Amino acid sequence: MKSAIALSRLCNMLTDYEEILSNEFAKENIDLEDFYKKHFVKNQLSEVFLPLYLDYYKAKGEMSEADFVETDAGNKSNGLDKNSEDLRYCEQKWDDLMMKIQGKMTSVWKANEKNYTNIMNAGNIGLIDCEKQKKVTLKNVIAAKFARYTLFVFIRFFGCPVCFDHVQSLVERAKEFDAKLTNVVIVCKGSREGGVKWKQLAGVTFPLLADEDGDFVRYLHFGVDIYNLCCTGLFQKRAQLQVTGDTVFKGLVEDKIHSIYQMGGAIIVDCKGQVVYFFKSKDAYERPPVAELLSSIPSPAADSACSSALIDVEKKATAWSNDSVASPCSVCGGCNIM
Repeated sequence: MKSAIALSRLCNMLTDYEEILSNEFAKENIDLEDFYKKHFVKNQLSEVFLPLYLDYYKAKGEMSEADFVETDAGNKSNGLDKNSEDLRYCEQKWDDLMMKIQGKMTSVWKANEKNYTNIMNAGNIGLIDCEKQKKVTLKNVIAAKFARYTLFVFIRFFGCPVCFDHVQSLVERAKEFDAKLTNVVIVCKGSREGGVKWKQLAGVTFPLLADEDGDFVRYLHFGVDIYNLCCTGLFQKRAQLQVTGDTVFKGLVEDKIHSIYQMGGAIIVDCKGQVVYFFKSKDAYERPPVAELLSSIPSPAADSACSSALIDVEKKATAWSNDSVASPCSVCGGCNIM
């Protein structure tokens, strides 16, 4: 029975990988940066399991009457009940491990959070204008001759469905940002080539900057999301969609730099680089509402009073220091792993 064989292979792979990761993760003084690079970036675990889930769901869809057997009670069974229970057990162990890894990485990320009051403190960060195919600096982008404010929208990767929908909602309300003298700029830690392709597929009218070296993302200390991108629920969803010929990613572009684990966010800065709004996505699905972005742009009359105000959308009771500068973190936001 094809389905039983496919299910057995899937269970075995989940068990083997869970054991490997658990043993390494349990080591004292584990280097989380190396652990992340090795198992989630280099190996791309999501791509390891997707073909196995795909084979399983395809095999289930091909089951014929001959695959069913009579049970002691006289009912028909597909013979997969016991194996399905085994799969659920393996999946639960896997998901529990992914949650533990995510929790550990998040705790390190939060422990190293810094205040961001002026992005000019980041130094001469270089970005690539994907349309013009040339290098630009933050100072160039936020220059007063272009707008009073700049909204930087950080998408996770070229093909992120949540980011795609978010950007489309921004496009629909572009005139409202124009009325507030605010430029909208899309940023992704990806390549210029990937950016050009994605912009064409997505029909984005806003400027798109490629953070090829990851300097901007690293400075702003955005994290990564392991659990939501490596939980078995997502593997199942992606496989089931592919069986029907659909895809979970809209406008997906293959890119040598971007990462599906990257989390995004948004910041609004004035023409001097002063941060007036900062939003960090807590997981792969969180984006700031467009209405919140618009309402967070200071009115011209309030510019002087609001130019140094930081709107804390994470609802923390932390008092931000006005002169601290972000320092690199070893995991999830202060290194090149994102």
